[in-house]
Amino acid sequence: MQGNEQAVAARIEALRTRFMERCLADAETFSRLSALLESPEDSGEARVEARSRAHRLAGSGSVFGFEDLSEHAAELQQHLDTDCADREAAKGIRALTDHIRTSIASATGDDRIASGETGHRPGSNR
Repeated sequence: MQGNEQAVAARIEALRTRFMERCLADAETFSRLSALLESPEDSGEARVEARSRAHRLAGSGSVFGFEDLSEHAAELQQHLDTDCADREAAKGIRALTDHIRTSIASATGDDRIASGETGHRPGSNR
């Protein structure tokens, strides 16, 4: 039975690593969306996409042990559901982006992630 337990643990860790990679990709997207919200060219699509991504993160973060990340994402989702100004929405998105990077950096022990350096993946020593 120990072999099965190890296989399950390895599978869960692989899923957690993929989740963290997706979070970092979302952080890059959130950065782009916050800039779009502050530009006159945005047609409202940035808010819709940010809300959708925040909703997904709010639902999945706690599954992988990132309860605080889920809470921050849920708060952003609720904030985006209101008629807040785009600048306020962008500020909330930037705060979530920073929180994503800090949470993943803490989980991996890789401070380069918290600073926003790209090219570093959870679970790798690059």
